[in-house]
Amino acid sequence: MAIQVKRAMLNVEKYKWQAGEGDSKTSVAHDRIMFSRRQGYEVIPMIQKVVNHFGYETEADVKRVEEAIRTALPGNVRSRKNVFNWLTTYLSQN
Repeated sequence: MAIQVKRAMLNVEKYKWQAGEGDSKTSVAHDRIMFSRRQGYEVIPMIQKVVNHFGYETEADVKRVEEAIRTALPGNVRSRKNVFNWLTTYLSQN
């Protein structure tokens, strides 16, 4: 069973935790499709999806995925689907 990703596991000061003006956590189609690596409330579910995919079980694994998002994810990879695909490929190779 994969680890449950919690906010306390992340480098929390690196993220925004409130939706900005014109930004919605649930209701805007663009926000449901596009991924923001700066919004903590978007990063946690993405990390959870990746750890579930690989069956990761440790906090070190969570931090590894977080680090890949923060430092290696190319800026032109923006949709949630493409981010997930990129992360699974990247983490499989590294």
